[in-house]
Amino acid sequence: MWASCPPDGDFRQTLCRRRSKRHDLGSTFQRVPGYDTECRANGGSMPASHQSSITVSAERSEVFEACLKAVQECGFRVVASNPETGQIEARTKMGIRSWGEIITITVGAEGTVDIKSSCRGIQMVDYGKNKANVNALSSALGMLVPRPPQQ
Repeated sequence: MWASCPPDGDFRQTLCRRRSKRHDLGSTFQRVPGYDTECRANGGSMPASHQSSITVSAERSEVFEACLKAVQECGFRVVASNPETGQIEARTKMGIRSWGEIITITVGAEGTVDIKSSCRGIQMVDYGKNKANVNALSSALGMLVPRPPQQ
């Protein structure tokens, strides 16, 4: 049986009991407002998103068009795009490993492209899917526009 939270509200010292065993929840847990329980804040060691930046040597409009093409080549669906701000939002399909991801691409004026993939909905574990999405977009973009020579 689970023990309820103490009335004084000190949730860091809350102990829960199940089959006569005690587990100290410690400070890694946070109180959920409106509930008499606690939940883990991060959901484990795997992140629910992945972000990466790449630099290319081309004009912003050319990079923006290449990003749109790369999104389609990867099999993602463009939901919104704004060439003036350099923002692209795309979605992936639901599959066995995920409920789908939201991909945000920001094209900077200096030739930088920021790509972020994050889980949709309440999914806390991504099983490496977000990193795979970012790597696929980076590879597709690298084939479409040249990267500057490394020094």
